[in-house]
Amino acid sequence: MSGIQPVRNWEPLRPALLTAGLPLVSWLPAALGAPESARVPAAEAGIVLVAVALYGRTWPDALSRARAALAGAGPNS
Repeated sequence: MSGIQPVRNWEPLRPALLTAGLPLVSWLPAALGAPESARVPAAEAGIVLVAVALYGRTWPDALSRARAALAGAGPNS
């Protein structure tokens, strides 16, 4: 195992970027002057695109970890 360089763990950065990106893409359609009827679908599409860009093919694993964390965060834990 000597000579192996540790790999940088970018995982903590993903939720931070997701948290910062979601309000931005939710606000963006209104800021760009999209019609009222198109703002919600455009914001939803933006949220999906941000999540896919951050998690890509690892989203099922990230979702299962989030569910496990939320299940352990109950009032009796």
